[in-house]
Amino acid sequence: MAVTFNLDVVTPQKRVFSEEVTFATAPGEDGYFGVMPGHSPFLTTLIPGAVQIDDGPDPRFIVVSQGYAEVLGDRVTLLVDSAVRKEDIDAAAVKSDLNQLIRDLDNVDDRDPEWALINNRKKYAEAQLLLIEPKK
Repeated sequence: MAVTFNLDVVTPQKRVFSEEVTFATAPGEDGYFGVMPGHSPFLTTLIPGAVQIDDGPDPRFIVVSQGYAEVLGDRVTLLVDSAVRKEDIDAAAVKSDLNQLIRDLDNVDDRDPEWALINNRKKYAEAQLLLIEPKK
C-alpha cells in the first residue's frame, strides 16, 4: 500500500500546491474530512477554510475558498476559486478587505445573488485571519 498521495491545490490562475503528502484535512460542506493514501474515491464541495497538510514533523496550511475536492486512491485535487499558503497571508491586507466586504454585505440584500458571492469572500478572509491570528 502506498504511503503517500499527490495533493494538488489549483485555482483558475495557478497551481498553488502540488506535492506528495501522507495526510491532509480539508473543509468540506459537511465538515472537515481527512484523506490518507488509498482513500476511497469521492467528490465533494469545499467551503472556505484551512487545509492542513501533514508530511513531516510540522504541519503546513493553505487557506482555500469555496470549490470542489476530488479524492482518488493516489491523488487528491482541490479546485478552488482562491488559495493562499499560510506564510503568504498579508494580515493587514486581509483585514482591510474584510472590513470592505462587511460594508459591502450591509449594502446588498441577502436575496441578491451578489450577496452570496460577497459572503463567501468574507468567509475566505475570515479563514485566513483565523489561521494566522487564532482566537483565544
